[in-house]
Amino acid sequence: MPVEVKRIMKSLVKQGDVMETALFHTAIDSMLRSSDLLKLRVETVMYQSGAIKEVFSLTQSKTGRKVTIVLLEPTRKWLKRLIQEENKQFGDYLFTVNGLFPIHPNWYRRIVKKWAKFAGITNVEEYSGHSTRRTKAMFLYRRGVKLGTISKALGHKNLTATILYLGIEEQEVVNDLKQNSLWRSEPEPEDVLKQHSLWRPLEAERFAAKTIVNRQLSPELVARLENMSEEELQLRLGQS
Repeated sequence: MPVEVKRIMKSLVKQGDVMETALFHTAIDSMLRSSDLLKLRVETVMYQSGAIKEVFSLTQSKTGRKVTIVLLEPTRKWLKRLIQEENKQFGDYLFTVNGLFPIHPNWYRRIVKKWAKFAGITNVEEYSGHSTRRTKAMFLYRRGVKLGTISKALGHKNLTATILYLGIEEQEVVNDLKQNSLWRSEPEPEDVLKQHSLWRPLEAERFAAKTIVNRQLSPELVARLENMSEEELQLRLGQS
C-alpha cells in the first residue's frame, strides 16, 4: 500500500542505510524480478556523464523479453548518492555486500521481510522479492492505468498473466472495461510510468484510503503463475 511504502521510506532514511534506501526505490520503480534487480550495474543506470538515466531498456534474464524501466527523480537521487558514497565504477554492481558481491536473492527476501516490519505488517512471511515487483503494478492498476501498460512494464507475455498476477477479480475487469474507452487517446506506456509516483508523500496518504487489494498471492503461487502456459492461465482465470 502507498501508506506502507511511505513508512518504509521513513524508516530507511532514519536508519541511514543509503544502499537499502536506493535498493527499495529501485525495486519499486523498476518492477523487476529480484534476479534482474540484483544484477543491475552502474553502467545500466548511469550515463558516461554521471547522470542517472530516467528511462532505459532491459532484457529479462528469465523470459528474454525486453522491458522499459522508468526511474523517477527520488530514485535517481538515491542511486546517484549510492554510487558516489561507495565510489562505484562503471562496471560495478549497484547493490552489493562489502562493495563487491551482488546481494543474493535469499538475502533480498530477508530484506523485504524487514521492510514489511517497518511498514507495520505482521504476516511478514508472506512477503518476498515479488512483493516489491507487484507494489507499483497494483498502485498503477488502482489508479486506472490500463492493463496493457502494466503488463508491458512487468514484461508479461499476455494480459491474462497480469490479471492473475495482480489478483484482479472478474467484476473489476468488467468495471474497467466499462470505464475505459478506445475512443480517447492514450499516452505512451513510458509516459504513464513517469506520471504516477509512489514517492509523493501527500499523494500516498490520500490514496491509501481507497487502495484495497482483493487477494494475497503467496510467493510460490506468483512464481507458478509466471511460468504457466497460455492454456493454464486461461483455465485458472476461469476458475477464479
